[in-house]
Amino acid sequence: MQERIKTDRSIWPYIFLSIITLGIYGIWYLHKLRKDVNIMCMNDNKHTPDLLVLCILSVLTCGIYSMIWWCNMHDRMRSTAKELGVRVEQTTSNLMLLFIGAYFCLGILSWVAIHKVFTTANELAVAYNRSNGHYT
Repeated sequence: MQERIKTDRSIWPYIFLSIITLGIYGIWYLHKLRKDVNIMCMNDNKHTPDLLVLCILSVLTCGIYSMIWWCNMHDRMRSTAKELGVRVEQTTSNLMLLFIGAYFCLGILSWVAIHKVFTTANELAVAYNRSNGHYT
């Protein structure tokens, strides 16, 4: 039986604990999210790159790669959710628009976009857990 995936990701603890731990919690949180997405979406034969790749390429591209990283991960989750019969409201193109809009409003919309990714991860995790025999 597969391990149970976390179903209660939220933006507020992510922001708050990242601030008080000087970013360490945020790095761990994203690592765990990436790992969980790779587990839930393993049947698509793709792999979400690790955080070192995210950091290096984001710096080299002035943040553009981070938008692509988040959107690719979201797109993987949407495809897997469709296979599991879960309807995800947020489209990847709308997510990209939020990230692009964040450049014009001091980054606030990027937090909205990340919240949407966490919501999609939670919806997918519930379906994934149910399909693997975890009902609570």
